[in-house]
Amino acid sequence: MWTSRWDDNHRSHGHYLARFGDVKGLLAEIMGKRGAVGNGVGGSQHIYHRRFLSTGIQGELVPVAAGVAMCLNRERSSGVAVAFIGDGTWGEGGVYEALNIAQLWSLPVLVVVENNRIAQSTPSTEHMAGSVAGRAQAFGIPWFEVHSQDVNEIRAIISAPIAAVRSTRRPAIIEFHTQRLGPHSKGDDTRGPEEIAELHRRDWYTSYRRVDAEQLAHLESKVQAELDRIVTEVEEAPFSEWRNEWSAA
Repeated sequence: MWTSRWDDNHRSHGHYLARFGDVKGLLAEIMGKRGAVGNGVGGSQHIYHRRFLSTGIQGELVPVAAGVAMCLNRERSSGVAVAFIGDGTWGEGGVYEALNIAQLWSLPVLVVVENNRIAQSTPSTEHMAGSVAGRAQAFGIPWFEVHSQDVNEIRAIISAPIAAVRSTRRPAIIEFHTQRLGPHSKGDDTRGPEEIAELHRRDWYTSYRRVDAEQLAHLESKVQAELDRIVTEVEEAPFSEWRNEWSAA
């Protein structure tokens, strides 16, 4: 019997760490070491752990979430399939096919959109016609948006939509208006220094430092010490036996 929810996202370490806090297992996976969450063969992109899925294929996880949601319904579970995507993923046709099926077949799929207004190095103004809200409306799917960076406020905003997906067994879309501070890969950022500086100024981390710099410094020191310990342990660990077999093949 399925329980709780399934989470799907496009190769983001942040989602996995937020869900499980398993820094050691994730780092070991990236380095192919023993104790890795996926035995060291999934690498940085493909993770499966306790109903959490991550893939390197753009747009794949909305169809996957629809399939999981269909299974949840067949098992008469109260679970929900949650797919995390970005604004750039709306260029993938599979997303629209999956949303169409989810609405037609009444599937409990929650699509969380992290809209940072840039896909790799392309601003959304150059790759997206219309809006996420308009796309949701075309399928008759409820759409909600979040501008806040306050965790408590966010919980208050999204609790009702999530409960509705769970109770009605129908899809919903929640769009988070967020921002990306760095480049997609190495030095491919097309934004100007003024825009990037403004994004940093508005970031929650900067706001936290303004509110309580002492507490933030304490937390940073504590986390850094823990990370240093984990990095040392993973570096000294042997390679995964699964990785060795895969490499030999």
